[in-house]
Amino acid sequence: MSIAEENARLRAQIEALERKVAHAIRQPSNAERDLISATHARADSVARLYGTTASQIVPGEDSLQYRRRLLAPFAKHSERHRTTRTESIPADLIGVVEEQIYNDAATAALDSASHTPGALVPIQERDTAGRLVTRFVGDIATAFAPFMTPGKPARIVRNPPSDRW
Repeated sequence: MSIAEENARLRAQIEALERKVAHAIRQPSNAERDLISATHARADSVARLYGTTASQIVPGEDSLQYRRRLLAPFAKHSERHRTTRTESIPADLIGVVEEQIYNDAATAALDSASHTPGALVPIQERDTAGRLVTRFVGDIATAFAPFMTPGKPARIVRNPPSDRW
């Protein structure tokens, strides 16, 4: 291979990499930023019910890919979409599927029977004054059993005989 051929090959590789980098650092429009923010806020509100947070957007990812990726961890909590491949949801249906999955996941998170036995999950919410309030959902009896004193047996006598008292 001559030097000219190798230079041409290297230039082609550099141009291909520059195209990839340009796509990765592309700035989203204001409308797309708003959509990304709303998507993150919705996913984060559901994720907090499980004691986690939603991930941020990855450079080079568009809003549709981001929405699909955020849905993946919550799809297992939805009976309708348990087997749905979130990465292949069409753009015109993602809003409907997204709402169903997030609603089902939030309902499942608030159901104490769906949590691991013996575990408490903190749920952080803001009240109307803006204060952060933490509630716990899960198996309270098992979680606090080590801190409880054993009960003492007792007998209640409702009508004691008059000669004893």
